[in-house]
Amino acid sequence: MHAWIEENAHVTILRSAVAPRDCFGQAHPVSGRVFSVAALVFGLTTFTVYAVAPQRVQSDSIWSIPLALTLLQDGSLTLDRYADTCARVPHGCSTLNGHLRPEFPIATSLIAAIPLALVEGVVHVWPWPNRAFERWETHAHARGDITLDFFDVTENLIASGVVALAAVFFFLAALRRLGTVRGALMAAVVFAFGTSLFSTASRVLWQHGPALLFATIALWLSLRVSTRRGLLLLGVCLGAAWVCRPTMALFGLAMCWPLWCTHRWVNHCRRTSPRRGSVRRRSGKRSPEIW
Repeated sequence: MHAWIEENAHVTILRSAVAPRDCFGQAHPVSGRVFSVAALVFGLTTFTVYAVAPQRVQSDSIWSIPLALTLLQDGSLTLDRYADTCARVPHGCSTLNGHLRPEFPIATSLIAAIPLALVEGVVHVWPWPNRAFERWETHAHARGDITLDFFDVTENLIASGVVALAAVFFFLAALRRLGTVRGALMAAVVFAFGTSLFSTASRVLWQHGPALLFATIALWLSLRVSTRRGLLLLGVCLGAAWVCRPTMALFGLAMCWPLWCTHRWVNHCRRTSPRRGSVRRRSGKRSPEIW
């Protein structure tokens, strides 16, 4: 009797740790659709609140959009085309090997290049005259001395989208951990509007927003990963967060240690479970280890 209880305890622990689930931790398809709608509504609401908030302060992020435009239009990661502006506004701009380069990590500009490429495509194919598009063409393709203040709205919209997406992944992680929409929504609302996400990260295109996005994706993956491929994807997200903001290395180290311990423990359960040998004899296959 004791052996039977021990065997079933091992199997229960193992199944609860590595059993495949959907991204919401639920098996019922209707619940999955409800959770998807909840995540979508929460994300759109968060983005709208971030975007309409009037506070915008450009400082360290002042070259993020010009660098992204230079990458799209010239295929370069230098600020040489804005030499006159760099002479007038030297903050965040320095000379290295004869080229003007930003002093802050360029990962934020690389991420901003994705929505900017979509904007450029829409502007080029738009068939009717539009004053906003004409102003964008004038400022986005300017060289020499440009008006950096023009891009504060662009920074705010991109940052709002990035941080709102981070809040959505936090909502999904909380949903998987707590199991209820109400609890996950309360946690996500506090995360989105009760922290520096609202007051700092979503205001302009700092390093904070993209770093938080990759960190929350890694957090969500850590609650559902069960294969080496999933661990590899989680590691890529942690590495991307570090590239966006080097201090995120501390977050990566803090996350890797419990993950390593957890998966070592799961593999130990697999090796020591009395039922594992019988399963292998019936199937003729050995279940792959996670770590």
